[in-house]
Amino acid sequence: MLTKTKLALAVMGSLIAGGIGLAAAQGITTPQPAPSADVGNPGGGFRQRMLAKYDTNNDGKLEPNERAAMRADMKAKREARRDKMLAKWDANGDGKLEPNELAAMRQARAEKTFKRLDANNDGVLSLQEFEQAKLFRGHHFMRGGFGGGFGGNGGGATGGQP
Repeated sequence: MLTKTKLALAVMGSLIAGGIGLAAAQGITTPQPAPSADVGNPGGGFRQRMLAKYDTNNDGKLEPNERAAMRADMKAKREARRDKMLAKWDANGDGKLEPNELAAMRQARAEKTFKRLDANNDGVLSLQEFEQAKLFRGHHFMRGGFGGGFGGNGGGATGGQP
């Protein structure tokens, strides 16, 4: 068992070293955050935006009534997104997404994301195009982050708008 682990670690180390060497040979550097990314502020200023919007008494914190207003707004936005998604993808109109409907939605989103990343429209994603993706520039790949959505299956993304 220990031999297999050592072998696996050696192979992984070789692959990583080879990838780094290949990147260096091609002149590829570490991707830098986008100028618009709020590097010094984890969360990208989310707390400040929420306070600006919901802190009605300007005391720098959300009181229970202010938090309740924020939660109500967020719930309404989630319901609106859900209704919009169902209107577009719920082919049988039963109010939920069946596995085939989810598959169609994911396929369409994947195609849209690929088209956005394939800058030269050659049908192949080069390493350079991949590095230019917002994922490596301090932003999530798609709005909504990773995962989330309905049922925790990654369906929370809204198609890659910045």
